[in-house]
Amino acid sequence: MQDYISKAQTQVFVSWPRVLEEVDVPKSTVYDWIKRGIFPRPIQLGPRRVAFCRDQLEAWKSHRAAAAKGGFK
Repeated sequence: MQDYISKAQTQVFVSWPRVLEEVDVPKSTVYDWIKRGIFPRPIQLGPRRVAFCRDQLEAWKSHRAAAAKGGFK
């Protein structure tokens, strides 16, 4: 139980508005990417609240940046 609590305390969540600001695409595009499995899925925090894990978003952005350096195919 303690392990679960310590991991939860270090996890940072990012709201939809912040995600959209960071990726600079419409929400419908992000939904499409999630559906296609190329963008991290949001986590349900409550009945009407979802957010994204900061670590997963950073990994996604790093992957996209590396792909851009190699050229888009």
